[in-house]
Amino acid sequence: PSGYNDQVEYYNELIKIKNYKNADIIHGAKAESVIQYYGLIIIDSLASTITSYIFSLKVPIILYVKDISLINPVVLKDIKKRCYLVSDYKMLKSVINEYVDGKLSSKWSADIIDRYIYPLDGGHPGPNITKYLQSIF
Repeated sequence: PSGYNDQVEYYNELIKIKNYKNADIIHGAKAESVIQYYGLIIIDSLASTITSYIFSLKVPIILYVKDISLINPVVLKDIKKRCYLVSDYKMLKSVINEYVDGKLSSKWSADIIDRYIYPLDGGHPGPNITKYLQSIF
């Protein structure tokens, strides 16, 4: 994307200035190839092609949105079922501390997967996809 190299430089410089010891920028790899190894995911936008993939992972997800009124009320109800919704730094720090203390569980649910990512149709999608593929060959 436009400005990619500048963004990488900016965040690397920020890490240096802030003297973050356990932070690094991962670039040049597909997010799907590394995100599956994380125990906590923090996002600040739902408008990403990786959102469905993130929601399918069985890890806690924090959605940081300063203005919750921008989210459709119908969708917001389901977002709260899947994500820890925070709107300021104090809330974010509190939820992260819960994670650090081992008290932040995943809000993963088959219902959210079924409604927003792929239909489970009463079971795991793998066998359903296999059955479909067998029916067309």
